[in-house]
Amino acid sequence: MLSCPTCHCTYTTSGENQPRLLALCGHTFCYKCLEDRRKSCESPEMFQCPQCSLPCSENHVPNITIMKYVEAMNEKSEERPVHQLPAFQQEAICQACQMVKATLLCFQCLPTGFPFCDSCSSQEHNRDFPPVQKHSPKPLGAVKVQTPVPTCSTHTGKPCLFFSFKVNQFACEHCRDDRDFEQDEFQSIEDAVRRVREQVPNLTRLIRERVEVMQETRTELETLLNRVDEEKQKTMDKVRYEFNHFDMALKHRLHELLLNVESEANIQRKALQEQLDRLEVSQGDSETSVVQASMILQMQDYSYLHQAEHIISSMKNQLDDEDVPTYQNSIAMGNIPLHINPSFLEAISSLGVVGGGRQPTELQVNVENGVVRLSWGKPDDPTIRQYEIEYEMVDRESDIGTKSPVESSPISVKVKATVMEKTIDKLIPGKRYNFRIRSLNTAGWGRWSEITTCLYPRFPLTIQYTGEIVEVVILTDGLYCITAGGAKAADGNTKKGEWTS
Repeated sequence: MLSCPTCHCTYTTSGENQPRLLALCGHTFCYKCLEDRRKSCESPEMFQCPQCSLPCSENHVPNITIMKYVEAMNEKSEERPVHQLPAFQQEAICQACQMVKATLLCFQCLPTGFPFCDSCSSQEHNRDFPPVQKHSPKPLGAVKVQTPVPTCSTHTGKPCLFFSFKVNQFACEHCRDDRDFEQDEFQSIEDAVRRVREQVPNLTRLIRERVEVMQETRTELETLLNRVDEEKQKTMDKVRYEFNHFDMALKHRLHELLLNVESEANIQRKALQEQLDRLEVSQGDSETSVVQASMILQMQDYSYLHQAEHIISSMKNQLDDEDVPTYQNSIAMGNIPLHINPSFLEAISSLGVVGGGRQPTELQVNVENGVVRLSWGKPDDPTIRQYEIEYEMVDRESDIGTKSPVESSPISVKVKATVMEKTIDKLIPGKRYNFRIRSLNTAGWGRWSEITTCLYPRFPLTIQYTGEIVEVVILTDGLYCITAGGAKAADGNTKKGEWTS
């Protein structure tokens, strides 16, 4: 039911508890509170709203909306009995600081009651704002609420005074006379309310503790998410930084190569230009000699004999001149060589795929005494975590039909980063194998190395025993002779034994 925020009386449709509306500010109070406040004022102009302290010289009017609601609620309740129940028996938290248990309720701050602790209430109602200084907070335990009792659904109009949590049902006095009524399952409404208000605070406290733990977990997860984003950004910046340096190195190398090509081209251009200049001079001399010879042949007198010897001698000298360039003996160098340092190419090939480990260097396959041992050089990468060796039997025409699909599939072996060699067994005698290796760093797997090939020895196969177990794959059934030797006798000679399987 709706009540006056000042005296907390339940509104009625008439009389002193009738809801009255202050037209200027829109707040509603009961008729008695407004009249008492008006009478306490020296003049009508000094009358102020009890809630907002706004001057309201005009008369208050009935609040028709609230009166209709009260009338409808009265008709629905059918004059049900009203119980006075404590308002806040459970632990209420101060809504101002959200930390301390509430001890006071202020119905002027909030019509439904704003819970304050003593400290927050004193701070709020003593601040330099006249309207809140007139508020009157009430002790939490002294506040009562009027609650209408529900009517019995079986016995019409009878108030329910009992409640059962087991069947979740109300009951009246007449229900106790029914044969199906179980006295032990029902308790008074007051005891039921008390039970709820005793359990809810403890459950509320546990839930709040759970929420605090969840909030701490959420904060930690959000921190981790932010850290992931930060690490991602740092890593991306580092990658960009490294690739910018790499790009600068490539651009510098490109500039050097272009300068080398330009220099080589200039040298060849200079040589060709020198040949062309000499050729033009020689060609001019030759053309002049041809003209002079033609003129001599056309002369009718013998005076040309004075110049003939000089012209003929010049023509012979031109024919004997071996320094004159021709298309057959041109000194041009032809194609311009690329001056790329082999170590630069090696560095480029060892970079691997983007984000992967660098290639292990110098993969070697040594076969000695029937044991295949791989060794390799450690690449210049301190972040390497692991190596992977892959080997596979080489397909040859002579091998068709001698191996199964499983045997022909690549076999992968993982090796720790601290190990630089690996013994490979379970190989088929007389077969050729390909080996390759790659590395794993913090960014992923790198490129495979170049393939290294070896031939596993045929039978008879001699294997030196070093303490390691060496397995040999035998494809076909048959009789095999295994001879073991190496035991030392007292005289120092080697003893041999023979077992046939």
